[in-house]
Amino acid sequence: MKKNIFFFYGFFLLFIYVLGTYFSFTSGISHDQFHENYNVILNLQSIKDFFNNNNLNILSGYQDKFMGIGFSLLSYPFQILISHLVKDFFSFTLLGVHYVTKNFIVFNFFFFSAYLIYLIFLDILNNKNASFIASLLYLTYPVFFGHSLVNPKDIPFLVGWVICSFVSFRIAKNYLKEKSFSFKKIFLLSFFTAYLISIRFAGFLILAQYLFLLLILLNVEKIKFNEFVKKEIKKISFFVVNIFFLLLFYIHQYGVILLIFIME
Repeated sequence: MKKNIFFFYGFFLLFIYVLGTYFSFTSGISHDQFHENYNVILNLQSIKDFFNNNNLNILSGYQDKFMGIGFSLLSYPFQILISHLVKDFFSFTLLGVHYVTKNFIVFNFFFFSAYLIYLIFLDILNNKNASFIASLLYLTYPVFFGHSLVNPKDIPFLVGWVICSFVSFRIAKNYLKEKSFSFKKIFLLSFFTAYLISIRFAGFLILAQYLFLLLILLNVEKIKFNEFVKKEIKKISFFVVNIFFLLLFYIHQYGVILLIFIME
């Protein structure tokens, strides 16, 4: 019986992946594709302008200056790797290839995030079948699945949030066993948090989720908040500082703004 269920899940996942891959190349190009491409160009120009002229005039009047380019920088090398195959197979223009290959990368990130959803629910429910069902519902939810085929802005942000949630839950789970946070895990969380912020400024809101999770953890462990802060102040500071410096690493406009603040 378990083998039959495993086979069903595997077959269904394969079907969804093949279907999503096909439609990521054939669903067309949304307005967000053009806007995201323009956003990348403008951000890179602003960084170049900063180093040449020490100003951010390009971004100052841009209405979407808080829309980051973190995912675009990550996806671009993968787009280059598969661009020739896509161009030969679909006979698209170079610009068309650029857009649809990004659709494909976005869908793959979304598909991968379903596995993290499975692991999150497995930690919470400790039931494989229920966790599989939760991940399948997430993967086939019409809004998420549809947007994963044509939306290079919202889905990467969603996936980044899922990754940060998974890492933070695992850190909390580990704390219940070891009664401490390691610097390695704190760095990992700051790395993905900075990446989430580099996609969209609203990523800072996940800090509220971390705080809520921390309060639950402290309540379970019967630890007072002020005592925890005193004990872990070095790691908390390490986490915050890492986020700011990692934004510089992601070559994002927030990092450029921080550079100007430091230089002034």
